[in-house]
Amino acid sequence: GGYTFGYVQRASSLYGTGLGGSSSPRVICATAIGANQVNKVLGSAFLLAFCGEDQIRLTNMQNVDSIATRLQGFHGIVIGTDYYLERRPVTGGSYEDSPNSKTLEMYLDEPKRIVDDRSAVKDAKESMVLFENTVAAAQASGVEHILVVETPNTTNPKSYLDLLQQSSIPFTYLRIEGELSNFPVQAGKSHTFAKGVVGELEVSSLTLDEASQPRNDDDDDDDD
Repeated sequence: GGYTFGYVQRASSLYGTGLGGSSSPRVICATAIGANQVNKVLGSAFLLAFCGEDQIRLTNMQNVDSIATRLQGFHGIVIGTDYYLERRPVTGGSYEDSPNSKTLEMYLDEPKRIVDDRSAVKDAKESMVLFENTVAAAQASGVEHILVVETPNTTNPKSYLDLLQQSSIPFTYLRIEGELSNFPVQAGKSHTFAKGVVGELEVSSLTLDEASQPRNDDDDDDDD
């Protein structure tokens, strides 16, 4: 999640991607913990990556109109596939029906901070609903491109690709395989963008049929 948020933040700050102003947030989330975690990750790794309160909006992800309102003014969006979901209390003064109302916070990977396993939810059906709502909202709000990051939990990528193909929005489907780790940093030095990507990076292009097959991180075959 840190990579995705960080590069979106840097691009929006430097290149004017249309993500400016209080009416166009850079991040939408279900609970206040989302804002805290985003800034915790970004603040230590990216000089320009900070989401102020005017750039974060609570959004009802079960309501297409609510999402579409938040996406007004966006040129592009970054979304995941099968999210890791955590059941949490609804932020006060937002969408709660009672003091005990619960909602689901979405993560691109398994958050290390969850201490109560009962709050953790892996629900592919719920993730698909969130994905479908977001794509529908993107169409309604005039989003021009969707970048989809396939998450480690994803077991049926074809369902997401089929939905993307049915939409009228150009999309890029990104599958990251292998070990996901932070940038290697020399002792006593902070990460910078001066040298670009540090470490080995292999990029290959897949057909839609190939991308529709489940990922296999244990496959040592080097064929592209």
